[in-house]
Amino acid sequence: MNRKPGSVQTRAFRAGEVIFREGDAPRDEAFLVHAGRVEVRKKVGDEERLLRTFVKGSCWGSWVSSRAARPARPPR
Repeated sequence: MNRKPGSVQTRAFRAGEVIFREGDAPRDEAFLVHAGRVEVRKKVGDEERLLRTFVKGSCWGSWVSSRAARPARPPR
């Protein structure tokens, strides 16, 4: 990655918003969870399965980009 210091893009996602879907082309991105959590889910038949949950402080990137990821709904 050839980025200059201070050129990192920051984005926020709402609960339930899809960040990317399984099969999307890999992107040159890394993600850091600042607050809340992100769930990685996969649809198997008619069922959606939770594969992994990233919490505050977790960092992840293209290795997970072949699976759908979205911010988790806040606990009730």
